[in-house]
Amino acid sequence: MLALTWDFRTFSGLEKITQFLVDRLESARPSAFAIRNDAYLGLQRPYPDLAWINLFFDFETSVGIAFGIARLIPNASGEWKAHTVYTNLEDLKEFPEKVGKFRKQTPNHGKWVDDRKREVEFADKPPVVLVIGGGQNGLEVAARLKALDVSTLLVEKNGRIGDNWRNRYDSHLHGPFMRQQ
Repeated sequence: MLALTWDFRTFSGLEKITQFLVDRLESARPSAFAIRNDAYLGLQRPYPDLAWINLFFDFETSVGIAFGIARLIPNASGEWKAHTVYTNLEDLKEFPEKVGKFRKQTPNHGKWVDDRKREVEFADKPPVVLVIGGGQNGLEVAARLKALDVSTLLVEKNGRIGDNWRNRYDSHLHGPFMRQQ
């Protein structure tokens, strides 16, 4: 989901941010930056003594199309510094989302079960991505990759997908009590 790295990371301080960029920029190769024209773009001043600048921007990386948000705030000396920068990978270049002209146009007329069996067995293509953990985030990533037609193997340490919820929370909402009513 993130454009410069594949996991959420927080860095604070010039030294840590600089090291992150040194480590990632060569492989991520961000380019084609363009500011988005957005209603929230620019100087925001909700109070006389509180101000920031919002930036929304599009760019590309070596693997995809990305979007970013940055918030600049003034420090005590009046210099504007980045307070927050967030990047999001929105599309993978080699795996266009299956919408519009990319969507499968032919009906499968009762072949879904056979197609699904072949998919689960990786009969036509091996998995490209391994997702570890069938919790909410793992399921979300696997579903998103499937929408992009990226062959994905999801592994879970528990006996069933969703057991991390069933084994952790004492919930009556989805238990036998609610089904009886």
